[in-house]
Amino acid sequence: MNYDVIINNRSMSDRGFLAVQRPAEPSPEKKIVSNEVLSHDGAFYRDTGFYKDYEQEIEFNFMVPQESEWSAKVRELRRIFETAKTLMFSDDQQFQRRIKLAVVGDCARLGNLIGKATVKLTLDPYHYFVPGQRWIKQPELYRYNEHDKSRPIYRIIGNGQATLTVNGYGCTVIVPGQIYLDTERSVAHGPEGENLNANTNADYERLLLEHGQNDVSVSGDFTLWVYPNWRQI
Repeated sequence: MNYDVIINNRSMSDRGFLAVQRPAEPSPEKKIVSNEVLSHDGAFYRDTGFYKDYEQEIEFNFMVPQESEWSAKVRELRRIFETAKTLMFSDDQQFQRRIKLAVVGDCARLGNLIGKATVKLTLDPYHYFVPGQRWIKQPELYRYNEHDKSRPIYRIIGNGQATLTVNGYGCTVIVPGQIYLDTERSVAHGPEGENLNANTNADYERLLLEHGQNDVSVSGDFTLWVYPNWRQI
């Protein structure tokens, strides 16, 4: 059977591009630091706790009603992947992959009306749990993380000085109406993307959501929203 590939939440088969087969699932490689010491056998290795991006190839077939439309269909495929940000498979729609780079290879003619192309994707090492790709206000819905350690975004609404506390670590945040603390990029910004790094003394590595129960709160009358970014390797 043909598996469907979903790009930016849209089915590729609905657009006329059919995956030849379910592609292999590569395993991300850990970032390991090695150190050789002349006075010792072998080498010493340190696990950084991070992973490298990985590549995945997907082969598509397509058919056009007239030979004159073949090249236009190729251009359509290229346009799709020029703006491709997310990838899902029809048999794993609970998890989303993040596309960092997409390269459409040569498109081969299998006949006057049929074509084939292989797309090489460079992907973030994690698979992101789709229900965690949204803003959540109720603490009981984001405090428990059944997945791997995640890098959330915090949104604080109010005016003045707030204290954001995550698992016993508290940081000061000056809130000018609204501020976002993005632990993925280690930046603070406003609703229009304006730089607000000077408004907080946050150590972003201490604001992550650990596997299991998490204690997350904000002081005073401030309102806290969390975008959990739950994920698995």
